[in-house]
Amino acid sequence: MKNNIRQISFSLVIASFLGILVLSCEDYRMNKMVDDQIYFLEFGFVAKNIPTLEKSTLELYVIKSGVGQQGAEVYLDIDPDALAEYNAENSTSYMVLPPEYYTLKSNKLVFPKEGYKDFFQFDLDTDRISALQEDGDTYVIPCRLRVENSSIAFSSPERAILLVSPVVIEPYVEFVKQMDSMEYPFSVETVGYHFELRKTYDWSEEVRVEIDLDEALIDEYNAANNTSYTLLPSAVIDNMTPPFTAVIPGNGTTVNYHLNLVKEGFRDSKGNFLFGEFMLPLRITGVSANKINERKSVFLLQVSFSPTILNPLERWAKFNVGELNTFATGDEKTASGMLYQYGRNIPLPPTGNIPIVRGVTSPTDPGTWTNTNTLLLQPGSAAGNANWYSEVRTDLDSWKKVVAETNTASGVPSTYFGSNGGDPCPAGWRVPKINESYSMIYGGTVNFVTLTAANDVRENNIDLLGNNQVADYTADYKKIDATTVVALRFKNTVYASAFRYKLVDYPTAGSAHIEITAKLVPNSVTIGDVETFTGSDWADAEIRYIPIVGYRLHANGAVNSLANSGKETYFWVDQVTSHTQTISHGFVGWNASNLQFGTGMPRYRNTAICVRCIKDDK
Repeated sequence: MKNNIRQISFSLVIASFLGILVLSCEDYRMNKMVDDQIYFLEFGFVAKNIPTLEKSTLELYVIKSGVGQQGAEVYLDIDPDALAEYNAENSTSYMVLPPEYYTLKSNKLVFPKEGYKDFFQFDLDTDRISALQEDGDTYVIPCRLRVENSSIAFSSPERAILLVSPVVIEPYVEFVKQMDSMEYPFSVETVGYHFELRKTYDWSEEVRVEIDLDEALIDEYNAANNTSYTLLPSAVIDNMTPPFTAVIPGNGTTVNYHLNLVKEGFRDSKGNFLFGEFMLPLRITGVSANKINERKSVFLLQVSFSPTILNPLERWAKFNVGELNTFATGDEKTASGMLYQYGRNIPLPPTGNIPIVRGVTSPTDPGTWTNTNTLLLQPGSAAGNANWYSEVRTDLDSWKKVVAETNTASGVPSTYFGSNGGDPCPAGWRVPKINESYSMIYGGTVNFVTLTAANDVRENNIDLLGNNQVADYTADYKKIDATTVVALRFKNTVYASAFRYKLVDYPTAGSAHIEITAKLVPNSVTIGDVETFTGSDWADAEIRYIPIVGYRLHANGAVNSLANSGKETYFWVDQVTSHTQTISHGFVGWNASNLQFGTGMPRYRNTAICVRCIKDDK
């Protein structure tokens, strides 16, 4: 008996403990969860693009959200009253799509407790719907959700109604744009461009699109628009060789196709740039699925490639070189700068007498750099010995090559080579080439002393942009008086320019100079117009002043004096004619103070003359 009482007492204690334990472990995780709800994923009025595929379907998604504790049976009813209410509230006149134009495969969805998303599916007669839509009316399938045998609620009354309008479209592949244009900037080496392809339907498989050139499109466009486009050179696009294939992935409807355009592709077989208006005519020629939209199967890319339009004087420095790799300072009209023997980076003064040293054998001779403030000559100083060193080196055919040769010598200071690769000009500038120098003054075919007027003067092989591309031009000249000549140069081109050349304060040493003025003008301007230009007409022009410095020439004796100060001046052009001579440009003021030029003239290399730099656009 006692044992039974003990067992009963022990059991009651255990039961009490377990009861307390169960109560203390009650699950509160569901406290903040929302009860299950049903709603359309899209609701209200929704237009759906439906492609005319072999089997066209429409899927309307229904969502069950919440804690997932309830299953549900959800029904879809076609409810014309819902559309009538919408029309009344929104002042629309949408019409109910007749039921014979579609089939609802099942009007019932069964959601298990853990279910989240399902859809009602319609099979559509797209041919009949398309014909029905030709009258311009909008037709709607008015859908309303209904739940039975469950206490599950709708998230809101509005989300239980979906008014879906099936808009029948062809299952096309097409270009998004049919035309675009771009300017290729001359200053850059590569430019990116992309065009877009799209399919007008949502299709789970990728579509491969074949694209090719259609040159006939250019002829058609030119004839219709009175234009003169030519085919874009194939070398311009370095990542595409038509025909090619673009792929629209299955999980998307649009793809960007990238083109990489390169400037070098615009060169012809001779290396000259092909400027003009070009066109890339692309046509979709095939697709791996469905159809090509013939109205949007063509894409025309217009590409304009033209040179940078510069005032012809804009690339020229405003001052002569002073000390090595620096420009002179002060008044542009009178700042002489320093004088240099060709290929020797030792500045010599533009005034006074300086010593002469003879006998330097080569550019590597220490006398090249140790004899500062000194003119180097060969014994006898005759024309045959007209280089400043005696060694015959035909391979040293540019200023920088001569300096580089000197720089191989032992003991040459780093200051001799300078900070611009051996060029005497400051960084970003260089000694001009002969074809570039003609942009300032051609002069070789016009005698300014005897000139009255000259028209259609040929000025050939001129490089205006410093890109090694030369062209031939024509010019008109007119003498205003003994010291002033005007010109219309580069006629009938985008570079057409009015020039004025004026001799000032001749022959006063220290102040005599040439004033060169230039401005771009329309092709309608004539030399007669330029002749009548006044100060206001020249107000927006570029001006370069060339001080008439004189020069240091080979001579006998131990001292060299400056020759023809105020009467003549020259500057080096980096064009070698022999191991003793290099081209120079000159401004000469002889013949009773008449303005006169000497251009492209061979000059002994031991002569010390000015350096006028040109911008190194490379």
